[in-house]
Amino acid sequence: MTRGSRGGAAVVGARRRRLTASAEDRSARRRDIENRQLMAVRRRDRAADAELRALSAQLQTLTAHQQQVIHELQQHGYLRDRA
Repeated sequence: MTRGSRGGAAVVGARRRRLTASAEDRSARRRDIENRQLMAVRRRDRAADAELRALSAQLQTLTAHQQQVIHELQQHGYLRDRA
């Protein structure tokens, strides 16, 4: 075996290692992208839940106020119960 042929085998081996590393890098990048997307979806889900809780609390406050106003109007004779 000549010196040049051994060098060629080393180059081929180095190329294979680079291809393998590139495939591993692509796989790692794909996992990273998927994880980032999943985290973004979870953040949006938590934000939507927080907004829903806030809107629900506002609705309860509005409903309580509405009931209070209806009661006061009834007491002053402006509203009558429908039977």
